[in-house]
Amino acid sequence: MDYERRKQKLIEDRKKKSAVVDLPSIFREHGLPYLPAKSLHRFKSVCSIWKFWIGNPFFSHRQSYSFRALSGVFYQNLSSLADSPRFLSLDPSAYGVPDPSLGFLPEPVRLKQSSSGMVCCWSPQSNTLYVCNPVSRQWRAIPKSPREHGRDPDVVLKLEPGSFNFDAEFEIICTFASSEGEREFDIFSSKSNSWKLSRELMMQDYAWKSVRGTGGTTTVGVYANKVAYWRMHEGCYLLAFDFVKERASLVRNPEASGRLGELGGELCHAVCHSGKLALRLLSSPSSGWSKPAEVSLHNVAPGLPRNEGQVLAIQGEDVVVYVDGRILKYNTISGSFTIQELPGAVDEAGNLLLNATVHLPYINTLVPLLN
Repeated sequence: MDYERRKQKLIEDRKKKSAVVDLPSIFREHGLPYLPAKSLHRFKSVCSIWKFWIGNPFFSHRQSYSFRALSGVFYQNLSSLADSPRFLSLDPSAYGVPDPSLGFLPEPVRLKQSSSGMVCCWSPQSNTLYVCNPVSRQWRAIPKSPREHGRDPDVVLKLEPGSFNFDAEFEIICTFASSEGEREFDIFSSKSNSWKLSRELMMQDYAWKSVRGTGGTTTVGVYANKVAYWRMHEGCYLLAFDFVKERASLVRNPEASGRLGELGGELCHAVCHSGKLALRLLSSPSSGWSKPAEVSLHNVAPGLPRNEGQVLAIQGEDVVVYVDGRILKYNTISGSFTIQELPGAVDEAGNLLLNATVHLPYINTLVPLLN
């Protein structure tokens, strides 16, 4: 009897020890890949094994498609030649980048587009496009196309992380005016490190004027569901290019104001009106916009004292709104708000955000960038 009891106790003790030993490996396999890059940087100090594991390229690849939360907003005032990129973290304790100004790049740049942890920039000095990961400070200069894209090219960055995209292959599409005034589309592939001219042409001569913003605001392209979108000059239409079909089309924009972004794999138009956040979705250029879903902001920002709010970014399942010194992050899945007070002087920080002419949603990933 005593022997059986001792045997049972020995088995239970071994199970407990095994559970303690396996806990770090369980967390390493099923927890770490779902954490943001800044948190992972802190976990490197746990021990040499974790440092090696987190620094492994296979882990970086897995984390790049496992962690999908909107982490912050890169912004910049492009009307000022001296203004560098800035970064607003939606949770400073968890999300961050070592150099928000992107000073590790070889020359000053202007923000153009972002996708899954990568940021696309353009240098006015050399007329060169760069793609970088602000966390790892890896960067890649994009070779110039044989076609003339003009100054300040209109580009959209396409990166779709996945278990089979180990090299984080990406594409950049640039829409430009041909010598005959037609709208053409040039596509860069990181795999071939070269540009390919699409056979698609847009015959409308107003298309060249279409991709510039109004009122000093730069129009940022958006990628959603394998389609690139640019806002038209007057804001009433969108220029759409389907990557799969290589077809261009015009899409009616719900209204000239507001922000465009990717929400749940679809194109989203978001705008603040009368104390409400209105969201519309477009699954494809031919599908038509959904009816607006409205969310009241009065419960989270009573009174809206000085302004009705400005949508800063849309990504994944979140919409970020600036309201009178506060950052509201609305999660469309849970229907909940996260409220964040701006650090430092609210007026100064708020003015920097509102005066910025470009805002890019950003995901804090370790996505590798190979040359």
